[in-house]
Amino acid sequence: MGRPTMGAIIVAMGLVVSPALSQPASRVSPSDPAIVACETLAREQAGRPKSFARVRADLNGRVAIVDYRAPGRRGRPELRQIQCAFRLDAKAAQWRFDPTKPSEVTQCEAMVDAATRVARRLRPQLRRCQNLLNADARRESSRKLAVKELVGRGQYPIPRTQTGLSSAP
Repeated sequence: MGRPTMGAIIVAMGLVVSPALSQPASRVSPSDPAIVACETLAREQAGRPKSFARVRADLNGRVAIVDYRAPGRRGRPELRQIQCAFRLDAKAAQWRFDPTKPSEVTQCEAMVDAATRVARRLRPQLRRCQNLLNADARRESSRKLAVKELVGRGQYPIPRTQTGLSSAP
């Protein structure tokens, strides 16, 4: 196993001292420890850390937000964002990484989970409906072929006088 990366050390320690986490965003320094820690995590997650470039960094309450450019799947630079939440450890008077996610992400994950459960529950019904629609399409197709055959033999359309069908609905 190699030497641990800075990001791994920060995550393992879970420790950041940042007085700016409680300050308004306008007074945030780009070298704020919370931003540097969050950027380090982003750099570690990027495929090629050497091609990492910070675009913007900010603090919003107890969340550090870093926008950065990093190569995507095809090697082209993509704009990405990482949000690192922190919580104040009152005993140590230090900010630590908070494993909870921003509420918007949590809501999205909950919606995806719910949709997956619904899809799983509806899968048999959807399969039955798909089979029914396929069978109906086959019947309709064969009906059209039969009508074409009747037309070709001069048996369709049927003159009104030759049938007992009622014109009333």
